[in-house]
Amino acid sequence: MFWTGRQWISKYNYDGDQKIDIADNPAITDYDAIFEYIGHMPEFPGGEKKLLKYLTKKIKYPKEALNNGESGILYFSFVINKTGAAEDVKLVQGKGESLINEATRVINEMPAWKPGTVNNKNVRVRYNLPIRFIIPQY
Repeated sequence: MFWTGRQWISKYNYDGDQKIDIADNPAITDYDAIFEYIGHMPEFPGGEKKLLKYLTKKIKYPKEALNNGESGILYFSFVINKTGAAEDVKLVQGKGESLINEATRVINEMPAWKPGTVNNKNVRVRYNLPIRFIIPQY
């Protein structure tokens, strides 16, 4: 597994505990599996720049985090489902309860994405997103 700067890439996809090697299964028939990497990945409306603009606009630095001097990068993993909604939001790495709660809120409120597709069928895809909290300087 490696980081492309936007997404963790693996030649494996997982369906629960079942590991699916997409290189060995070119004729994918299980469209209910959660994929990690596919040819047509989900896309935020307007693309990656609009996603960054959305996050910048919607995230409000929690007062509790400001008072405690909390900052840093939180790494989240979530699934973009077949309709484009974000679900199964999980913190992969990071700390600060109020920061985690704020980032989770914003991810859960995202507008529907263009779903990922396999063989022209919408599928569920795991997406990884780092969110950086920097204490504002006034």
